[in-house]
Amino acid sequence: MTATLTLSARAAITARILREAKAAPYAYGVNDCFFLGLRQIDALRRTAYEAAHAGAYSTLSGANRALRRRGHTSLATYFMALGEQDGWGPIAWGSARIGDVAVIEIDGAEHVGIHGGRAWQSITEAGPAHWDLCRAIQAFKV
Repeated sequence: MTATLTLSARAAITARILREAKAAPYAYGVNDCFFLGLRQIDALRRTAYEAAHAGAYSTLSGANRALRRRGHTSLATYFMALGEQDGWGPIAWGSARIGDVAVIEIDGAEHVGIHGGRAWQSITEAGPAHWDLCRAIQAFKV
């Protein structure tokens, strides 16, 4: 179990994670929305998800294969499984707070976003993106 962070500490960590992700080139399996979510969880919970998933894929189709190899067809169920192992888990999107993570469906594809205060924020091939909080398929308290 990790120590409880203040909201201002969560906000500072979230801002740093988002700033670093936006500054780096987008690359599947290195700096994409899934790894953004993993880095956020690692930063808040002192886990090592990013290292555990390093090298798992380098393309979008590779990401889908990696997910299926782990027994999942949805990022939402995969994050639920990770959370069950480490004591964090699903919540209603309306209960999410700054720094929590969500899976959002946009144009038929799942994306991982971080609660940035007013929206789920993420990175895409097209650049930084944000979506209304109510667009979450599933939010996770981290």
